[in-house]
Amino acid sequence: MNIERNSKKGEISPMDKNFALVIIKPDAIRKDLVQEIASRICQQGLRIVKQKEILINLEFLKKLYEWQTIFYPAELEEYLCTSPLPVWLIEGKDAVEKVFSIKTEIRAKFGTD
Repeated sequence: MNIERNSKKGEISPMDKNFALVIIKPDAIRKDLVQEIASRICQQGLRIVKQKEILINLEFLKKLYEWQTIFYPAELEEYLCTSPLPVWLIEGKDAVEKVFSIKTEIRAKFGTD
């Protein structure tokens, strides 16, 4: 899909400016899927506008997922909170919907998030 850009600034038009947050989970890293995920994002006409690695903690997860209680906190902490994870800000038309579609494809093909 071709994203219309403002000819003066080369930016995505305000009507098409949607954002999605992507956190690459440890199982995707172990299966060496980071580049695969990035490629699929670009193939959908989206841009990774910011990248950072962050060390997630349980309080962050509670806020992110709007959880009052975390079930199995030890397992969740061991899975997501032991090493920094890549976090990407994705920009483009229908970014959220396209990222969810990519996540579904990755899960189906590789059995991972």
